[in-house]
Amino acid sequence: MAFGHICRCLQEPFTLPQLHRTYEIVLGHPMDKSAFRKRMLDAQFLVEEGLISGVVGRAAMGYRIADRERAAVFPRTFRPFEVRSPQE
Repeated sequence: MAFGHICRCLQEPFTLPQLHRTYEIVLGHPMDKSAFRKRMLDAQFLVEEGLISGVVGRAAMGYRIADRERAAVFPRTFRPFEVRSPQE
């Protein structure tokens, strides 16, 4: 799935939690937050825009797409996050 298409659903600047939630909605399954964050930041598709006020009252780093003209496609898909039961 093209990264830029999903990001266009969000107003810039957006936070990583907002982007993460948007991906979960579009893909239809939960995803591991730490793996998602690492993958997004390592891919260098995002540019930091500085702190923005969060919904909960805590400031969070805001991001924008680095290059809207460049199609950014991840070579492999995001796997669903497996929620394990306490018995495991």
